[in-house]
Amino acid sequence: MQASFWLTSSCNMKCVYCYEGENKKKEKMNKQVIDQALNLVITHMNTINDKYLWIVLHGGEPFMAFREMQYLVAKAKVLAAESGISISFSTTSNGTLLNDEMISFIKEEIDDFTISMDGKESTQNYSRPFADGKPSFEIVDKNIRKVLQIKPDVRIRMTYNHKTVGDLFENVKYFVDLGAHCIVPVHDFYDQNFTDEELKILNCEIRKICKIYKNNEDLLNNWKLHKLGTCSGGITSMHIDPKGDIYPCMLAVGNREFLIGDIYHGIDTKKRDHILAYSKYAIPECDGCDLYKYCSETRCRIINKVVNDDYLKPSPLACGVERIKYRICMESM
Repeated sequence: MQASFWLTSSCNMKCVYCYEGENKKKEKMNKQVIDQALNLVITHMNTINDKYLWIVLHGGEPFMAFREMQYLVAKAKVLAAESGISISFSTTSNGTLLNDEMISFIKEEIDDFTISMDGKESTQNYSRPFADGKPSFEIVDKNIRKVLQIKPDVRIRMTYNHKTVGDLFENVKYFVDLGAHCIVPVHDFYDQNFTDEELKILNCEIRKICKIYKNNEDLLNNWKLHKLGTCSGGITSMHIDPKGDIYPCMLAVGNREFLIGDIYHGIDTKKRDHILAYSKYAIPECDGCDLYKYCSETRCRIINKVVNDDYLKPSPLACGVERIKYRICMESM
């Protein structure tokens, strides 16, 4: 089971594509909420007979709640051991706050660590400035180099939009030259200005990456197709916000339409199952597509609802990106 704990909604950056919006609530998960949430997660796992727990430490910027993070990890390990549950931890950071104590903690306790950074200086400073508008490249560049020395398997999560897609290759190259192996570029699915022209640019950029780095399997894996299952949010995964409210997935957090319970009363299975039921309906305009079982838009209906206000209406941008991946995969077979 995957349980995501939103340790804080605070963040010290103002990314141009932030899905949490500009007016972020400055909330932090206290120890009482952490204790109650962990108890609920363990109880739920016993109910579904699951013996593996993957805890995601989420934000905001989660290292703005570093003491709470330390407390949660220590408490979760004790509870998991008592229940015979295997446990692992992951988190994603913007890389701006990482000091020696935090990096040591990451090395010792975090199994899967990701830094969100978008690439070379011009791209990073455009898309991921500090909240006061100041550039962030210099500090993140310095910290990512430190992390790579002690955790070479760090995952780089980079986001591109219509303004930065033309630099995708150069931004990937920046990370490869740093020594990063796991680099994951994703499109900003809220971007309403990503047109067919940008899709053509994206196609060229991906092909260039695949040609230059043809032996880098970790990188090329981003553009391989993988069959996807149906959504099980609220059953085998859940997101718990700083107050203890429960949502089925990351994109749903804070949107009361998708609230499926809280840590004090448990999960409202009727509400959860109502949301999950949309996964059983075919998407008319996608019906018959070769990519139907491989596309994120046909698996995750909440993305469709959030972006297009319709569970059964996919994003044209996502469709275009998936078709680029499909063509590249077919050509490589």
